[in-house]
Amino acid sequence: MGTTEKYAGNLAVFFDWCATCRVDLAAAARRLDEFVLLLRNELVTRPGRGVGRPRGAGRINHVLVSVREMYKSAVAHGLCGEETIAALFVMGEVPDPAGISESRSRRFALRPRHVLRAEQPGEVVPVSREEFNALMGVTVNWRDRLLLVLMRHAGLRRGEAVMLREEDLHFDGGCAGGGLWRARRRRARGAPRSS
Repeated sequence: MGTTEKYAGNLAVFFDWCATCRVDLAAAARRLDEFVLLLRNELVTRPGRGVGRPRGAGRINHVLVSVREMYKSAVAHGLCGEETIAALFVMGEVPDPAGISESRSRRFALRPRHVLRAEQPGEVVPVSREEFNALMGVTVNWRDRLLLVLMRHAGLRRGEAVMLREEDLHFDGGCAGGGLWRARRRRARGAPRSS
């Protein structure tokens, strides 16, 4: 699942809550504590790893990041007033940088108001040789097999493996003895990040 898909799923949960509570965007921002409480207590119903379990703090924080980014966009497009941002962030002020008037100041977001303390990540358990061989046995094409091998032996995440380009592979020894080299690339404006 890509980043855009994850953000859309997060926002779907938020909009479902807004519809259930019959609140508009501005009121929902002021009642975000209630949304966080729902996320902590509701069991995940969407198919996936966490189905039937409550969301962890890290997952809830990810949902809240999506919601805050949506609100920033809504304010930028005039769909919500700037006071909505103050419901989501602790605000700071700086004096007018031109020094024209001491009464004029610019407000800016210091930090989010709703952040849960994330639990410490558990120990990473690598896929066993038997599990890896079983996965290789059920793949139906060479592309999928290559992706599995790259993820296991090069330590790539799914999104990194899918986004590899030919120039990332070096066999001539020009890159610290050759091998795989994943370059950081600039994304086109508005392009989704890889998962």
